[in-house]
Amino acid sequence: ALADSPEGYVDYDYRLYHVLAIASGNPIYALIFNGFKSLYRRVGRYYFTDSAARELAMKFYDELTAIAESGQLESARATVRQYGLNSTKIWQELRTNLSDPAVFAS
Repeated sequence: ALADSPEGYVDYDYRLYHVLAIASGNPIYALIFNGFKSLYRRVGRYYFTDSAARELAMKFYDELTAIAESGQLESARATVRQYGLNSTKIWQELRTNLSDPAVFAS
């Protein structure tokens, strides 16, 4: 089960995108993604402190699961795009605190 915490979500999110990078058939993409793991985790922990971000992500994960189970893979692109647009709105609200060094403290 996915823990309802920033750490739980960032771990799940990272693993999901890592698996998708490998599944893309482009090993370079997976290697590049691995190179950003530390930054991804720090930024992701901050992003997922917002409950709306966690709710949005859970909805996205559920939609991807339904797409995979139904075999309607052509709808995945639109789902990923919409998630990107919606998560950008949350990032715009959160970015005011990004200059605070405590946000990215390990």
